[in-house]
This record gives sequence, C-alpha cells and structure tokens, in this order.
Amino acid sequence: MEKLIDKKTVDFVNAVASDAPAPGGGSVAALSSALGAGLLCMAIRISVKKQPDASLSELLPELENEKNRLIALVDDDTTAFNGVMAAFALPKNSDEEKKKRTDAVQAAFTHAASVPLETMQCSLRVLQAGRMVAEKCGANVASDAGTGVQMAYAGLQGAAYNVRINLSAIKDAAFTARLGQHVVDASAAAESEKSYATVAVLSRF
Repeated sequence: MEKLIDKKTVDFVNAVASDAPAPGGGSVAALSSALGAGLLCMAIRISVKKQPDASLSELLPELENEKNRLIALVDDDTTAFNGVMAAFALPKNSDEEKKKRTDAVQAAFTHAASVPLETMQCSLRVLQAGRMVAEKCGANVASDAGTGVQMAYAGLQGAAYNVRINLSAIKDAAFTARLGQHVVDASAAAESEKSYATVAVLSRF
C-alpha cells in the first residue's frame, strides 16, 4: 500500500479533502511540522553559506532528524487511526469476544493518543531550534524562518487536538492524566517559543 508521504502533493491534499476519515488532522499536523523543520533547515543552510555560524550549523542535524521523524509520523498517525477502526470491527457475539474487543479498542486508542503526542514533542523541539534560527539567520531568509516556526506551531496545536480526542475515549485515568499534562506543558512551551521567534523575525524587516 502506498505511503501517504509518497503521494504527489495534489493527491495527498485530495485524499485529505475526501469523505474518508483518514488521513486526517493528525497526519496533516505531522506534515505541517515537517515542512516547518524543512524551512528552518533551508534558512540555516542559506545563512551559513554567506556568514558561517557554528551555533546555527550545529542545529542542522537535530532539525534534519526531527524532520525525518515527523515525515514518518504522517503515516504513523493514519495507521494508528486505522487500528482503532479495526478494533471496533472485531466481533462481539459473546462475553469473551466483547472483552477482547474492549481491550483491543482501549489499546488502539492508547496508541492513537501516543502518536500525536510524539508529533507534539518533535514539533516543540523544532520550535525551540526555530527560535534560535529566527534570531540568528540572515535577514534574507527571516521570512522563511518565521514561516517554519508558524508551521511547526500549527502542527503542534493540531497534534494536541488529536491527543485530547483520543484521551477522551481512554478509561485509564492515570494514563489520561499523564498525557493530558504533557499536552498542557508542551502547548505552553510552544506558545512561548513561537512568541519569541515571532518578535525576532519581525525585527528583521
């Protein structure tokens, strides 16, 4: 089966726009952050070509790693959603089957919440790197760095929605509380990083 990330851009967008429930917000969130990381990589490469800067160059491997993981998360998120649908489709004709189905559904939702949480974590690291890129990149790529930051921020927020909607179906209170706190903490940190980066970008124009 063709990976989402291997589709032509127009085919991916049309797949999102169709009446199929997946790919949905989680995959789009991961792609948004991957694009943001890509823009920040570009801003670094162009900047250091004109004016070498070790602190910027050192960010490249990290951003490349986050970009590549986020690319993989585009498909991981849809796979996790399909896992939930497969669990719901299990038979429930006997008490034993009902229990197996319930357990499978809970396990699937747990996985489906964990995938966008990873997207959030990757996106936050992109934002943290993006703040430095916005502050130190060449003025000619400040708009690209700023766009990269905004894309990563949007990806993080979209992933947060997907964590929350999956948590609402999970019965393990300790698990939902723990992941819920991660969402709150990452969202607050992202807001701070995005705000600092935005100020830095606007100061360059």
